[in-house]
Amino acid sequence: MSNNLNTLGIQEGVLKEYVERAGSLSIEEKGHALANNQSFYEKHNHYSDQGQTRPLREGESSNHHFICFTRIGENLYELDGGKSQPISHGQLTTDVLRGAVQAIRAKYMQDPTQLEFSLIALTPSYD
Repeated sequence: MSNNLNTLGIQEGVLKEYVERAGSLSIEEKGHALANNQSFYEKHNHYSDQGQTRPLREGESSNHHFICFTRIGENLYELDGGKSQPISHGQLTTDVLRGAVQAIRAKYMQDPTQLEFSLIALTPSYD
């Protein structure tokens, strides 16, 4: 996303501010800056609190985090800040969105009682 702010029409907000501040940092420094970004944390908690689950009690953590699926070369990778390295899901045989859906279904949606999952897809407009 940060490489496509103009394409996505992102002119302001938390992501734009992060990209501007982190632009000259090393990859490791960017990761730390993102992990410690209070604005991202607050936005995430604000929207996760609006879901169908009960609100968090004072001092309680949602223990939710973000992951991202992306194409690197011809392969699909999962980027998870809780892991020490990217997770390869193998060669893409379709577009990134369909590949990510296949990986998500296989890895995260096998337990029908697991309700703590949400998904956001950033796609082109088809208007």
